[in-house]
Amino acid sequence: MLRQLQQEGIKAEDIQTIIITHGHLDHIGGLSRRGNPVFSNAEHLITAEEWNYWSERPETMESRTLAPLKDHITFVQSGCHICPGISVNHTPGHTEGHLTVSIESQGTRLLAASDPVTLSHPASYIAAELDLEKGMETRQSFLQQAYTQSVQIFACHYPFPGLGGVKKSEGQWSWVTLDN
Repeated sequence: MLRQLQQEGIKAEDIQTIIITHGHLDHIGGLSRRGNPVFSNAEHLITAEEWNYWSERPETMESRTLAPLKDHITFVQSGCHICPGISVNHTPGHTEGHLTVSIESQGTRLLAASDPVTLSHPASYIAAELDLEKGMETRQSFLQQAYTQSVQIFACHYPFPGLGGVKKSEGQWSWVTLDN
């Protein structure tokens, strides 16, 4: 990611805010290096539940990655408005403090889903979830909200660019890739 930022003329020191959706290594892996924050001037936003969960597990790579950020951490709660048009919502299950980011501009809303979107088996459990029941409830609620409100979704683990929406037909969810 640093290489892409540099190609756009953005230095790590220029980044002011980072929203940590959850503490899994595939989402936080580049936030610290050699015991120091990579984005040294950034405020790192995370839920207290997520921070505490990983802080209590110092043997994990997740904890070792997050620990150097401690002086740069600000705890946020569901419904917190980060700035005009950007807010976070608590979507627990995958992890206890998992966040979904809502971005709204010019009447269009995008939900950055991080990890709760799985359409292949939305009514079943995902092994990586810390709370299987909550994960399934959150996933069903998230999909229903996205469908009912016709919002766009950014799904981190979907094929590039991971932008689309959901539709429901005969009780089955399906992914609809966003047209350019």
